[in-house]
This record gives sequence, structure tokens and C-alpha cells, in this order.
Amino acid sequence: MKENGGKAQVTGATGREVDKLTAELQRRGLPEDLLVGPLEVLGGATRGCGQGVQYTDRETSRLAQATCVAATVAALPVARHTKRRYQQVFAMSKANYGWVAKAPTRVLKVSLNAAIRRTRHNHASKHLTNLVDADLDLETTTAVKTVSVLCRRLARGKVAWDTARKSTHAAHVRKTLKETGWQETPNRQFAWIRTDCAMQLDLEAGKTTGKDWIASAAHRIREGARRTHFKAHMTGK
Repeated sequence: MKENGGKAQVTGATGREVDKLTAELQRRGLPEDLLVGPLEVLGGATRGCGQGVQYTDRETSRLAQATCVAATVAALPVARHTKRRYQQVFAMSKANYGWVAKAPTRVLKVSLNAAIRRTRHNHASKHLTNLVDADLDLETTTAVKTVSVLCRRLARGKVAWDTARKSTHAAHVRKTLKETGWQETPNRQFAWIRTDCAMQLDLEAGKTTGKDWIASAAHRIREGARRTHFKAHMTGK
């Protein structure tokens, strides 16, 4: 890091890159412990060293702490709408922190979702509660966050959108949107295909419409999640 050379870290996405970095560190007389697996910066972590997606102790610990907070909030003797607000402020903010170019797996989210569910109607349909409370669904909130960050980077011209590398931020957004019901079309636009209702998501609109387009993109992602849960609830799947 520029402000502290002692925090420097290097990593490679493939085994070949790791070999090149190791040789370069040796050539420059730098310690080889600068080469790390997942590279951690400000609570976020990348994949690294050709080992695919990895989750650091800090990431899993943060989700565990968020789960404890959610369970505590669920037990508070306050109104349900107050619990919901507390979950959003204290539990979801902690659970959602640090996910930019990757997202937590379903296994990592099970305990958190169960704790938050106790705040709501335990016997209600899971899809119906997620339809109402999309901002308490970690899958939706992490998708909103990573797309919002990418939109800001696109507006500044700091994203290599057409790269084939799977470890990039743009590649992660593409994968996330595809998994949540969006199909990529030309000019960095996405069309909603999971239900019959038409909806478009434009990641480049900010160049002409200003900062409100980021909020609009986030709204469309949440709306897509709600439509998915509504369809699942109505079909019983």
C-alpha cells in the first residue's frame, strides 16, 4: 500500500503467475512471504495463487459475528418492525461488508438467514418473507453492493470489461447477474429473463443520466430478486 510499505502483498491468479512473482521477488531481494494466497485489503479479500475462490478467517469470522448479532436482535423484547430495522443496521451491515469481487456461498449464509428469519414470521413462506424483506437477504444485498461498486468504476473508466479473466470484478458481476436471472446483451446491458415481465439493467447509463442511475440499478436488482421469490412462492418451488 502506498501509505505503508510494510503492508505490501502480492498474489497471482494462476500457478504460472505465482512462479513469475516468486522469481521476481528473489531477483529484487524481497522476502517471499510477500506472496500470499487470498490478498486482504480493508476487510475484503481476493482469490489468489491459482486455488480458486477462498474464504479467509476474517470473512468467515465476520459472518459468524453477524449471525450472533442477528440471533441477539431476534430475542429482543421489542416490536417486529424495530427488530427488522436493527437487523438491517447491525447484522446486515456487518455481514455485507467486504464482498466486492466474490460472494459468500449458500453454506456460509445458512446460519445467518436462519437467525434473521426468527425476527420475522417463522412459519411464513421463505419466499414470501424475502419478497417483503429483500434488503435482509444476503444474496440480494451483496449483489447490489458489487454491482454498485462496478457502476462507479465504469463511470471512471477503471474497468477492463472485456477481459476473459475469471478473477476480475467485472467477471464476478457478470456471473452474479447471470445466476440471479439476468442475460447480458450488447453495450453492457442486461435483460431480465426469469419471469415474463420485461426489465432492463444498464450499467453504462451513468455516463448520461448522472449518479441516480446507480440507485436505479440497485432497485432493479432488488426487484428481480422479489420477482424470483414471488414466482417461487406462487409455484411452490
